[in-house]
Amino acid sequence: MVWKAIARSATGTSHEQQKIRCQDCGNYRIFKDVIVGAVADGAGSAKYSHFGSELAVETAASVAIALLPPERLPFRCTPSSTH
Repeated sequence: MVWKAIARSATGTSHEQQKIRCQDCGNYRIFKDVIVGAVADGAGSAKYSHFGSELAVETAASVAIALLPPERLPFRCTPSSTH
């Protein structure tokens, strides 16, 4: 099966009126037969909430990927031998 995914967010009307950027974040990664995705809703009352939602998404995705068994990943890292 070939996976496809879309991540999308939009600035709400109240944010547009107040000239506030979209503070939500979503992202995904596709590995063979697994999709790892994460979404975060930014706190509209916090000045830098867009940074928090981005950090939350990237952290959650990284942790989920780290928990995948190696055979699910698209490649295997083998340590190089040093002599």
